[in-house]
Amino acid sequence: MSSELPARADVVVVGAGHNGLVSAILLARAGLDVLVLEAAGVIGGATRTENPFPKVPGLRHSTGSYLLGLMPPELLATLDVRIPVLRRDPHYFLPTPGGLGSPYLLFGSDTAATRAQLAEHFSPADVAADDALQAELAALREDLAPAWLAEPLPVEETAERYVRPALRQVFVDLVRGSVADYLARFEFRSELLVSMYAVTDGLSGLNAGPDDPGTGHNFLVHNMCRLPGSGGTWMIAEGGMGTVSRTFAEAARAAGARILTDAPVQAITLDG
Repeated sequence: MSSELPARADVVVVGAGHNGLVSAILLARAGLDVLVLEAAGVIGGATRTENPFPKVPGLRHSTGSYLLGLMPPELLATLDVRIPVLRRDPHYFLPTPGGLGSPYLLFGSDTAATRAQLAEHFSPADVAADDALQAELAALREDLAPAWLAEPLPVEETAERYVRPALRQVFVDLVRGSVADYLARFEFRSELLVSMYAVTDGLSGLNAGPDDPGTGHNFLVHNMCRLPGSGGTWMIAEGGMGTVSRTFAEAARAAGARILTDAPVQAITLDG
């Protein structure tokens, strides 16, 4: 254990992952005596930056979660902390068929460059479809923002409460359905573009195919980042994801919370 275990505390938080550390910040700022106990020798849980390669000891890597995508900006404002982020730019890579020297496309924050590549290699219908897709995702991102820190509701109730009427059924179908069905609505002419979006955002992290239910929800989630400058795409935390837990731990300690590592919990005795 990194230091002596105190006899009591108002609140014991088990686990020094990012969620536990956020709880510790808020509770300590409310005036409670907060103790955070972490079984591992380091804090962070899934948000760690470590040195996992013995042959390259100076190479640090995010060993759990690797991107900052769904961190609510409102939460960061409430906590009064800043997490430095970098945009993956470009964040879509699309090779085209052919042999050596065939062109590849890179899509990122430069909308004009993206449109120019679409116009050069695909049809006007594909450009229009992509515009419509991006506009719809931006509208859903805006509508769903207030839901992020609210109590979760069933899908239909979420749509009714937060989503504009014209997109309510779209949202329900997207969350419950497949990424292939969702993208088909936009009538892309190019299967390459459909494949790029389906694989990059719909199938990432899943053992599934584009026609499987649930891949639509995965696609939506991968376009919901609202951190400044993201445009929906998930961001890189400077210094790796350990920056997230380190930032939260510093804020928790500044508020008076105690954080102990190498402290597995077997039982917590309640008194009063």
